[in-house]
Amino acid sequence: LLEGKSVLTVPVYQRNYAWKSEQVEAFLNDIEDLAIRDFGEHFFGAIVVLDRQEQKELELIDGQQRITTTIMLLSVLRDLTNNLGVDSIVLGENVVSIPTKINSMLKLNDQVTDRYRANYKLEKIFKNFVLMGNDHPSRKTFKTHFKDLDSKERIYASELRRAHLMIEERVQKWFSDVRSDKDAAGRKILEVVNRIRDNYLFLEVKMHNEDDAFVFFETLNDRGLRLTPSDLLKNVTLQKAKAENPNSLEDVLDEWDSTVEKLEGVQFSKFLRHYLLTIQSSKVQTKNIFATFKQIIDGYGEGGAVKNLKLLRKSAELYSQVLAGGSTGIVSLDRISFRLNLFSETHRVLLLAVLRGDFTKPTVTYAFKVVDALSFRWILTGRNAQELETLYQVAANALLPGDDSSLMKAFEPLVEAMPKDEAVRQSMINEPARRDLQLYVIGRLEEGRAGHGGFWLGGSATHIEHLAPQRPSADSDWFTAVAKAKPGPGQASYSDYVSKWGNLTLLEFEINTSIGNSSWAKKLDGVAAAGLEDNDQSHKGLRNSHISLTQDLSTIDAWTASLIDQRTEWVADEIVVMTNLASLSGPNHKVHSFLPKL
Repeated sequence: LLEGKSVLTVPVYQRNYAWKSEQVEAFLNDIEDLAIRDFGEHFFGAIVVLDRQEQKELELIDGQQRITTTIMLLSVLRDLTNNLGVDSIVLGENVVSIPTKINSMLKLNDQVTDRYRANYKLEKIFKNFVLMGNDHPSRKTFKTHFKDLDSKERIYASELRRAHLMIEERVQKWFSDVRSDKDAAGRKILEVVNRIRDNYLFLEVKMHNEDDAFVFFETLNDRGLRLTPSDLLKNVTLQKAKAENPNSLEDVLDEWDSTVEKLEGVQFSKFLRHYLLTIQSSKVQTKNIFATFKQIIDGYGEGGAVKNLKLLRKSAELYSQVLAGGSTGIVSLDRISFRLNLFSETHRVLLLAVLRGDFTKPTVTYAFKVVDALSFRWILTGRNAQELETLYQVAANALLPGDDSSLMKAFEPLVEAMPKDEAVRQSMINEPARRDLQLYVIGRLEEGRAGHGGFWLGGSATHIEHLAPQRPSADSDWFTAVAKAKPGPGQASYSDYVSKWGNLTLLEFEINTSIGNSSWAKKLDGVAAAGLEDNDQSHKGLRNSHISLTQDLSTIDAWTASLIDQRTEWVADEIVVMTNLASLSGPNHKVHSFLPKL
């Protein structure tokens, strides 16, 4: 592969360089055994290529990560020869040029054309940062010039940069003992390069038919990096688009990338599954996503791949609006999306269908409120998550675009399935506060108490605070004030009370830094820290908090088991009202402060 007449190329449907540190480390260890310690031959697995004879190119179908890493290693060795001033060495009657030896593996016989070409996202970066010799005036380095790339390029090349820096560090270590001896360095570099060339073994599988290559691509696993439904769908989309109109390939690539980028890091295959749930009544398993899309594309007929992509792009734009931090243009709906994403993903199925349906604002608002209340109550009371997804899928498939009445009718089963008020109340009183729901519940209480929802979208530096701390300090009296760590039979323990809903509030991070595990008195007023200004938050207490829920506690002189139980009932009662059927169409509930009973 590294001595033939063809250029090795990474096709457009392949992922970017993706090896993590662990995989690069394992590769370098193998190379070290092979080339430095001379442990003999090493088999690196199969390399599958598509032979495009008319273009003198070999497309890497499987093995991109290994070949790319090998090219980087050879490039680093070439750069080392330049840094050390190594040129030629005499071996018997022969004079061997070390740079020429390495370049024969990095370039074709013309010594100009690069033997390897990265995929379209990395091609320019790989050329300027890796393939170009460090004796070239235009050469860039990851240590110096990476920051000059735009934000997208830095994301694309992040793993490439990490791998290249690891390789440079390892190579420096390999040759540290000969850096001061140019002839010894040249001999050792030549020995390593020869061992890589002669003892680095792999099985080359060459295909001559593009259709066969695509089929193979759809079924392979690349050294532990399993191809996702997204990878496979991208493959078939580009294949069909290219077959129908070769000139459109760049536009299709741009549209695909734009669609993926709209989801801001959310796994694209997850979006694909949710999308399918909104357009079909049958269940969707991850393993069947690609096959389902192939059927859809074939069903569209000519131009089906591009049509499918355009529909995906439109839905991706809407899907991004119901992610945490997304924007529908309606602040109250964005607050709902933010808090739902704290514990749920399934809700996105139905909300995607709602946003796609072109309904009126009041109807969309009602839909968001129903999904908000149902998702929370369902998870809180321990209902089956798959059943909830089915409910959302059925409702999504029943929506008729622009017909508000179809939405109201489709949502009737959801309202009927809503867990009852008493079930919600008993779950909150009798069960520990679920970690995944804590911020949702306490955040909603703060929203109702403060009279506004700025907490959700304002980026407030707050966290969940346990009023009776999870790990009391040694000088505190919590085991006396609340409960024993190991009580008698039938008695609640300290940890039981700590995990109750009534023991939770919100607190600024800065205030928590010094009071977290202290006694109640110290938590109220803070612990003064030497050398800090009076206005420094780090030695202030609950009484200095700007959070309404926490301010309500500032007049309580002692925090006890009885108060935790009382406040747990208060939390349960308020949340029941905030999420019951009346809340779906009524105004936002105003939460009143917690008032302890004597």
